[in-house]
Amino acid sequence: MSFPTVFTEVISTASRYAQHEQDMAGQGGNLSYTILLILTAGNLKDEAEIRQTKQELITASGSPLSVVIVGIGDNDFSGMAFLDEHDPQTEGGRDITKFVQFTEYKSYNLLTEAVLDEIPEQLVDYYYERGMMPGKAEAVNHDGIEQLPADDDARTVQFLG
Repeated sequence: MSFPTVFTEVISTASRYAQHEQDMAGQGGNLSYTILLILTAGNLKDEAEIRQTKQELITASGSPLSVVIVGIGDNDFSGMAFLDEHDPQTEGGRDITKFVQFTEYKSYNLLTEAVLDEIPEQLVDYYYERGMMPGKAEAVNHDGIEQLPADDDARTVQFLG
């Protein structure tokens, strides 16, 4: 990990990637949703960076994306907590951010629950606001499911051009 902590570029890139993946999936009648996981040992450097990051998150809320930020260590993460306090009623956009401080959880199960607890609602909100409903449920043969690696170079190259 390096300092200073700046998230705006990675959030912007993830937002574009999420929209690209949804556009590609939509061509086949499918849906795609992306989760960006940020692990950080530092707080945002100042109030200006916090405001810029908050604005980038509001902009990114128009894409099929959730952002989970995990603070590692005992540092001051007050700026991260501020990012998690998004109010769509007053600030616009939708809530796509979740901040979790790693040291507050004594078990991996509780940490996992905290990291993932807002994702279902964020995903449903995104598609519901756009009138995009899931297709009819079908029985699936699990033997035919392909699990993609975390970073498929072909997809990344296709996205970045």
